[in-house]
Amino acid sequence: MTAPTTTDTLPATMIDPEREREYVGAEEAAALLGVTVTAARRMADRGRLPGVKLGREWRFRRADLQALLDAQREHVGAEGAAAILGLSVKAVRRLAATGRLPGTKVEGAWRFRVADLRALPPTPGD
Repeated sequence: MTAPTTTDTLPATMIDPEREREYVGAEEAAALLGVTVTAARRMADRGRLPGVKLGREWRFRRADLQALLDAQREHVGAEGAAAILGLSVKAVRRLAATGRLPGTKVEGAWRFRVADLRALPPTPGD
């Protein structure tokens, strides 16, 4: 009698090739996000990157990674806001800190929605 093969002992959903491609490991997730593998794992540990930890390995859904990338395109930091508004980075940070520019401070850095910045009236002198 021969020993059972892996396909004989695992449910079909666990070995479905289509479903397997839906998830990626930390290395591929890091490459897609443009960060180091350590940064991707740290983001997952801190809950900033949705994933599932199987033993010591993280697995990430491609759709979740794409959603994160899409959200990053919709937001810019103080440097990006300064470029869009034609102001200095220092002025952008000061306006945001005083509540005169819509933004959110995340881990010590200002983040701004591009749509909000483009909807602002032109600055004097434009």
